[in-house]
Amino acid sequence: MRADLLALTDDSLIALANRGIVKRAIKENAATPPQLTENPDTTIEADFPDGTHTTLPPGVTVDAAPCSCGAPTLCRHRVMTVLAYRDTRTAAPARTRTIVTTPDAPNSEIAEPNSTPTDATAPDPTDACSPETGSRSGEPHAGNLSSNTDEQPRTGDASSNRLGHRSPALADGRDTTGDLPHSDDTGRSPSTDSQLTESASAVSGEAAEPETDFVGVAGDQPVQNSVDVPARHPHIADWESPELMPSDIPTGDPHPHTSTINSHTSHTGWTPGDFTDDQLNELLGKRAFTAARRARRTGYRATVRRATAQDPVPSVELAAVTVRFLVPGDLGYARADAARGARPDAIALAVWAFQVANALNQSAESVTVTVGDAADGAAAVSAVRQILAPLADLLADGVAHAGPGLPAIFANARRDLDRAGARWPHDALDDLLDQLAAHRDRSARHDPVRTAALIAELVARQRACRQDWVPVLGTEEPAETPLRHLRLTGLGARVDGDAETRGVELYLAHPEARIVLTLHQSITVSADAEPPEGAALGARRSGPARIADIAAGNVVTESAVRSANRAVRLANSRVARTSVMPSSGAWETLPPELLIGDLDAESARIAALPPAPIRPRVRGESVRALIVDAVEDIRYLPGEQRLVAQLRGPVGTATAICMHSSTTAGAIDALTESLSGAVGPVRYVAGILERHAGHLTITPTAVVAGQRVIVPSFAPTGTLAPPNGSAAIDDPLTATITTALALTAEVAHRGIRHLPPSWFDRATDAAGTIRRHGFTNAAATLDTLRTALSTPTSTDTTLNLWSDTHLRLLVTAEQL
Repeated sequence: MRADLLALTDDSLIALANRGIVKRAIKENAATPPQLTENPDTTIEADFPDGTHTTLPPGVTVDAAPCSCGAPTLCRHRVMTVLAYRDTRTAAPARTRTIVTTPDAPNSEIAEPNSTPTDATAPDPTDACSPETGSRSGEPHAGNLSSNTDEQPRTGDASSNRLGHRSPALADGRDTTGDLPHSDDTGRSPSTDSQLTESASAVSGEAAEPETDFVGVAGDQPVQNSVDVPARHPHIADWESPELMPSDIPTGDPHPHTSTINSHTSHTGWTPGDFTDDQLNELLGKRAFTAARRARRTGYRATVRRATAQDPVPSVELAAVTVRFLVPGDLGYARADAARGARPDAIALAVWAFQVANALNQSAESVTVTVGDAADGAAAVSAVRQILAPLADLLADGVAHAGPGLPAIFANARRDLDRAGARWPHDALDDLLDQLAAHRDRSARHDPVRTAALIAELVARQRACRQDWVPVLGTEEPAETPLRHLRLTGLGARVDGDAETRGVELYLAHPEARIVLTLHQSITVSADAEPPEGAALGARRSGPARIADIAAGNVVTESAVRSANRAVRLANSRVARTSVMPSSGAWETLPPELLIGDLDAESARIAALPPAPIRPRVRGESVRALIVDAVEDIRYLPGEQRLVAQLRGPVGTATAICMHSSTTAGAIDALTESLSGAVGPVRYVAGILERHAGHLTITPTAVVAGQRVIVPSFAPTGTLAPPNGSAAIDDPLTATITTALALTAEVAHRGIRHLPPSWFDRATDAAGTIRRHGFTNAAATLDTLRTALSTPTSTDTTLNLWSDTHLRLLVTAEQL
C-alpha cells in the first residue's frame, strides 16, 4: 500500500499543482479513469485512453514521477493516477474495480459481481445526474475502464512525445494541454477566441455564459464543459459566484469516500520535528542547508501549527513564507509557498521550528517560538542604539523646529538599519520620516499624536531588544520573497490621504497560510485636479484588474511578491498571470484564525498580546472576518459623524464603527444600507478588529450581505438618510488618557526648548485627573516628566523620561 499517495488530499494536490488541473483531473477521472497496475515493489503504473503512460515509483514525489506527456511539473495525468489509486483504497462505491498485480496480467481489471456493463457510447447531455457519484448516468463510472468514444486524440500523446513534440506548457512548466478543450493539429482550440472573451468578462466582473466552467487559474484559459452538467467535488470550492452558474448544477461527489483516507494514513502521532539534519542536508543540498544554518545562528521567529481535524496538514509560518508538510514522514512533500528557488532554506527552518515547539509545548495547536543556536544580533542592536541620539535632538527641538540636517541624519540611520536587517525599526523610522516630510510640506497627512507614538516605539524597541531582539527588531525577516501559485480572498479595503495623495490598502486573506496580506496603492493628485472619490479610486487598475474587483473578489496569481510586513505586490507579467474573479462571499471556507465566531475568545486573545509598540509591524495583522448572526441598534452620531452598530455573533458581540471621511464620502451610506439588511441578510463583516474597554470594535472594510461583497470605501456618494441619531457615549477614562497623550505628544511637536508655561499647568491638572481615575503610576510618571522638563536636564535623560510617560499612557489606552 502506498501511504504517501493516500495522504495526498485534494488540498495537497492543489498545493502541488494548481486548482484548475485538479478540478480537471477529478472531472476526467470520473468519466474515463486510467487503467492501474500495482507492481510488487508498490510502483503504480497508469495507462490512459489517449496513450499516455504514467509511473509513480516508491520514494519519488508525484511531481517528480515520470509521465509520457512530457510535462516537467505535475500534470493532470499524475493527479488522475493519485485520484484513481486513492479510490481503490477507500470504501468501494456501487461499481468498483480490482487492481490485478500478477505478472501474467499486469494491466487487467476484474469487475466486482455487483457491477454492470457500461455503454461506451457518448453520454446523452440530457441525462440526469447519478446520485451515487455526482456524474451523469450516461458517463462511465470512475471504476469502469470503458472510455468515451467521442474522445479525440490529444496532441500531447505518447507517440508525439517520443518524437520530441512536447505538450504546450507555461513558463513554470505546468502542463496546459490536458486543461484545454480538444485541439486541432495546430494545438489551438477552435473556441480559444471565445474563451478569451469569456475570461476577460470574468476578470472585469461581468457575467459569463452559464455553461462555462472556470477551471483555469493563473495562465490557464476557461474550458468549455464536455457536457452541460460538470461533475464537481465538495473540497474544491468554485472561484466564480453562484450567480454565474446554472441553478441546477449538482453538488454530487465523484469521490464520495475520500473521507476514509484518514483511516489509512494520518498526521496524528507524527511531527515534522522528527526529521534529522542529515535528511535535510540530503534534500536541500549543501548550499541551501548552509544558508539555513546561518539563519538559525542569527535567530528567527516562527509560528508552528500542528495538524488538527479541521486542517490535517501541519505548517510553519516563517517571516515571509509558509511551509506545509503534506505527507507524514515524507520530507520530499514539504512545500513552501515561495517561488521555485526563492527560499530553499525554508524547509529546514520549519523543521527546526517544530523541534523547538515540541520541546516547549507538545499539546498546543499553535505555538510561536524563537529559534537560534547562538543568536548574534549585535549588528542590529547596535544600529537601533544609534538612532537614540537624533531622537533626543528631535525631542529637544520639536518637529516644528527641526533643523534641515536632521532628516538626513535619520536617512543615514535608516540605511544602517536596513543593512543590519532590523526590519521593524527600519519601517518605524520610515513612517517617522514620512511624518516629518508631511509637516514640512504642510500636509494634512501629518499627525502629531502619530509622530509621538513613532518616537516612543523606536525607544521601546531599543529597550526590548536587550532581552530578545528577534521578534522586536525583525532581524530574521527578508526584505521580499516571491511567492508561487497563490489563491487569495478579498476582505475589503481602506482609503486615506489628503489633498495631494490618496492611499488605498487592500486586504487579501491567504487561507493556506492563515494570514491576511495587504496590497498598497498610492495615488498622487496633480495640483490642478480634484482628489478622486472612493468610487473613482475603486475603478482604477492595480496590475491586471480594477482595485474594487480585487478588494471584493477572488485572486489567483503567480506573480505575487511578499514583504516582511505581509505587504504584497502583484507584478505585471505576461508569463506569470493574475486572474481576478467575482466572489459571492463564500467566506465560510476561511480558516478559523481569520473567520471569527467566538468573539469573546478573540477579545481574550487580543488582550494577551504584547504591547503594540514592540509587536511585529505586520500590516493587516488585526484584520479579521466576523460571523454575524444579527445586526442590532444601528445609530448615527452626528456630532462625531460616526456610524455605530452592534454585531451579534455565534458567541459574543462586537461594535462596528465607521467614521466619516472626505476621502470615502459614500462609506457611511453604503454601510448603513448593507447593515440594515436592504441588500440581503448580513452574513459576515470584515474589518480592523480592536479591543476597547474590554469589548471588541471593528472598523468595517467589507460586508457580505446576501450574495454580494460590499466594500464601503469604494461606494459612490449617496443620499441615504442616516439612521436615528443620538448623543455620543461619554467615556471618562478614555477621554482622560486621550488628553494626557495629546499633552505628551505636544512635547514632541513643540520641542522641550519651546514649551509654553501653560503646558506645565495643564500637565499638573492632567496628572491630578489621571490619579483620581485610579491610574496612579501613569500620574506619577507624568509628574516626574513635568518636574524634569521645568529644570535643565540632559537630552538623553529627558528622552528616557518622556518615553516612560508616553509609553505608559499608550499601553494604558490599549488596555482600556
